[in-house]
Amino acid sequence: MASLKRRKRNWPLRLFFVFLVLLVALGVAARLQLALVPPHVASAPAARLSPEKKKQLDDLVDEQVPTNRDEAIELALDFTGKSLSLSPGHPPSFDFGIKPQGANCAEYASLFVAAFDAAAKRVGSSALGYRVHSDVRVFGKRIPVAAFADAGHDWVMVVDPADGARIYVDPVFADLWLGASLARNVKGGDGIDVPR
Repeated sequence: MASLKRRKRNWPLRLFFVFLVLLVALGVAARLQLALVPPHVASAPAARLSPEKKKQLDDLVDEQVPTNRDEAIELALDFTGKSLSLSPGHPPSFDFGIKPQGANCAEYASLFVAAFDAAAKRVGSSALGYRVHSDVRVFGKRIPVAAFADAGHDWVMVVDPADGARIYVDPVFADLWLGASLARNVKGGDGIDVPR
């Protein structure tokens, strides 16, 4: 006769996976409800690449050979993601060396702009990238963490005078696998003045 022995269930492990699924779902919901709101302040490029980092970027552009603005954006996202890891809360430095380094959103945006501008120039595009600082709202509310609510968030606006396009990109979100496009998250983006 087959034994109807009860199997021991691993409840802590099951609870961990349920918590993990809920955490991911909350993160996705928050990402969808994120709004970058005025005031938006666009900045001129601030990144300073070491000679080795500049060569690394030039070699990548030569290797991937982007042929249009969208491929230049993808190249810049790839270069930025491989060069930086998210490390909020440290004093920002816009000096980028050959080694990967921790970075906050302002540093991510600055390095992306440098990489995009180099790639876009190589393909003959008139598009330029700008780091933009904005206030953040999630579910229509300020984030209740004082350090984040007061700091806002930096992201990138690519402006192309050739066709009037304004493309909103977040290299931090791309690095966290949350998608790079901010097309539905930026509020009042058409009114952003560019510094160049």
